[in-house]
This record gives sequence, C-alpha cells and structure tokens, in this order.
Amino acid sequence: MMRYFRHSCDDGFMATIAVILLAFGLMAFVLAVNASAYDYADSVERRELRIQAGNNAQSCARIFQSMVELDNYIDGNFHIPYLDCDIQAENDMEGHVVYHIATRLVGVGAQYSGNVLY
Repeated sequence: MMRYFRHSCDDGFMATIAVILLAFGLMAFVLAVNASAYDYADSVERRELRIQAGNNAQSCARIFQSMVELDNYIDGNFHIPYLDCDIQAENDMEGHVVYHIATRLVGVGAQYSGNVLY
C-alpha cells in the first residue's frame, strides 16, 4: 500500500514534454500559415497596384497625345503630378513624336512607349 503514495522525480515529466512539443508544433504551423497568407495578400495588393500604374501610364499617354495636338513643336521632359508620370518626348520636326512614359505608384512602376503622328 505504501508504494502507491511514493513520490518520484519523474511524475508528469512525459506529459510536460508532450504538451511543450505540441505547443511548439502548433506555433510553427500557425507561423507558416500566417506567413503564406501575408505573402498572398501582398501579391494581390501588388497586382492591383500594377494594374493601377498601367492605367495611369495609359491616361498619361492620352494626355500627352492631346498636348501634341495643341503644340506640334513639343519636345523635352514633362511631369504630370496627379498621375505621377514622367514623359520623355523626342520630336523630329517632321511629323513624328516618340514618347516614353514612366509612372510610379507606391513602389510599383509601369512604363509605356508610343509615337504620335501630326
């Protein structure tokens, strides 16, 4: 009868180790899931920003084409602040204007090139 009341040093040691291992395993799983969810959300946000930057570049090109219609001698570098785009225009004075557009939107950029005949 006395042996049931005897206390040993390893009472609960295996249970404690099992709980600790399960807790670390669960934390590692949660960390992996959160990291992949963050990466996916970031890629979706960057894709939306790329689409918006491309739309800004196309809008900037349309604005520049309107500028060429108003001034056939247009040449040089321009900046349109509300679209945050930079335009580099090269006019050969023979009816061709070649332009290159670069836009930036929260760290994401887009480029657009074209020419205008007048």
